[in-house]
Amino acid sequence: METTKLYRAACYNPYMIDGAEVNAMHFYDDSGIVITHKKGWIGSNNDGNSALESLEFENRRRKRKLILDGQPFIMRAQSPKSWANAPEVDLYIPVAMLPGFIYHGEQEASADDTEVRFGNFITFDYGATKSTHEILTEIKPRRFMTGPYTRIERTERGQKLDNLAEFFKAHGIDCPEWKLPKLLTKKAELIDLLNSTPTT
Repeated sequence: METTKLYRAACYNPYMIDGAEVNAMHFYDDSGIVITHKKGWIGSNNDGNSALESLEFENRRRKRKLILDGQPFIMRAQSPKSWANAPEVDLYIPVAMLPGFIYHGEQEASADDTEVRFGNFITFDYGATKSTHEILTEIKPRRFMTGPYTRIERTERGQKLDNLAEFFKAHGIDCPEWKLPKLLTKKAELIDLLNSTPTT
């Protein structure tokens, strides 16, 4: 059985393996795919992952049938990017081989006074590494989001800003978006702007 490990190219985020670029990571268990991470790396600018880098992946790039048999393996990318710098593969990773793996599902990712953003999250134990796989940080549970935001909800303030923008648009008022928060809190300026609205 031919196996290979992940490695990193200098100044490049996605992991490389067997001369190919990692396109996505599919985490699976006995029931099937648990979650797909739609990137070829983990963390910020691929700060390294001791848990993934310790795995030996079987090369199944020539196979067409997907068999989830409890082993780490690679196959041709399901959704290759047109701008990739190398052939692309997907990783198939059994969660049983990742210590402390937890799939949290959808959770709040970030928020401000106008919107709340959600994403799917997983946690497992690993430490950041050098390109040589030398572990630089303590191995501990680390949580990260798999892919882009799943949804975005506007807060009450965000909805007010949206309503104000729609009102201006409907009445032909040219108001830059950056002015809207200020207008919400300064009634006098808002009244002046509304009074300048051309009448029909």
